Amino acid sequence: MESRDFIEMFVQKSVKQLESLRDYVHNFTTYLAKTVAIGNLTEQEWGRWFMRKLFIKYCRYIIEKTGAVVDEFSTFIFERLRQAIFSRMTAIKGAE
Repeated sequence: MESRDFIEMFVQKSVKQLESLRDYVHNFTTYLAKTVAIGNLTEQEWGRWFMRKLFIKYCRYIIEKTGAVVDEFSTFIFERLRQAIFSRMTAIKGAE
């Protein structure tokens, strides 16, 4: 469950079955935290995997909000990215 193959499969499956962005973020955080904890994934890789399958409008927002640089994966700190996406979801929900 902590392998890169699992991560790829999880991300692909989650995006295909995406019912809500909140569910994706929660499940991604839950499943991949163990992978990071045992050292099979760095914090930056975690952030990069997280961003890989998000809709482009969310990626743009997150990059702008966190100052992440697309060509510098060391700037893709998962916790910052996660906080930015929750901020976006809250703003969208508030606008509804």
